[in-house]
Amino acid sequence: MYKVGVDLGGTNIVAGVVDENLRVIAKGKVKTNSPRPANEIADDMAKACFIACENADLDTGASPAEKDTIIKYISFCK
Repeated sequence: MYKVGVDLGGTNIVAGVVDENLRVIAKGKVKTNSPRPANEIADDMAKACFIACENADLDTGASPAEKDTIIKYISFCK
């Protein structure tokens, strides 16, 4: 089983996929571009997670349209 962790920094948002031994197997990174609205930052946090999963060759099972819906949902939940 894999887990995803997110580091929301002032310069970059970095998501990392770790394995059951807590080894980082892949990362995804996008610019924070702050200051800006929180919902836009949440969008990019989700994007970083998807990038990390893709870099780890993990199939999220989400189509591009579903990824967009998930990102919008995450932003809505704040």
